[in-house]
Parts: sequence; C-alpha cells; structure tokens
Amino acid sequence: MIVACVIVGTAFVSTAPQRHWREKVDPALVTAAKQGGSAPVKALIRLRPGSTSEFVSHLSQHGIPAATVTVDIVSVQLPASMLREIALDRDVVHLSLP
Repeated sequence: MIVACVIVGTAFVSTAPQRHWREKVDPALVTAAKQGGSAPVKALIRLRPGSTSEFVSHLSQHGIPAATVTVDIVSVQLPASMLREIALDRDVVHLSLP
C-alpha cells in the first residue's frame, strides 16, 4: 500500500511541470511548442515584477534579442523549440502572441 502511494505521488509530481508550462502559454504557442523545430515564433512574455532586466540579459546570452514593451513585458522572436523552456522559467508569468 505504501509503495503504491509513493509511485502515484511520484507520477503526479513528475507530470505537474508539464501541465504547468501550458497554463502559462496561449494555445497557439502551445501548438507551436509541441511542433518544435527552429522556425522563429514571435511572442510577448509577461514577467514577474522586477525581473525584466535579468531575464533580458539571460536571453541575450543565448543570442535572443528582446525588446522591452513595458516594465514587465518583453517582445521576442525565438525558435518554437524554446517556448516550453521559457515558460518553465520562474520569472515568466505568461507567453502570448503579439
């Protein structure tokens, strides 16, 4: 009985991040992320207050330029294959189409 609880609990924990990233992303971008590939996708990224500068710096280290739209929103063009990784970032609140 205890083993079953541990296995079920582990399965729930391991799938939680997979569901969580989709909750932060518009449906059209979820579709693009699932298709993957290197095709560029334009997106707006809403960030946690106060995290924009560090987040933009991190993107630029990976060769992804970002334009600040407002204090907590940046506009980017990145490979569709990176959408899931970006959505999982703790500073990202939401990704949407521009």
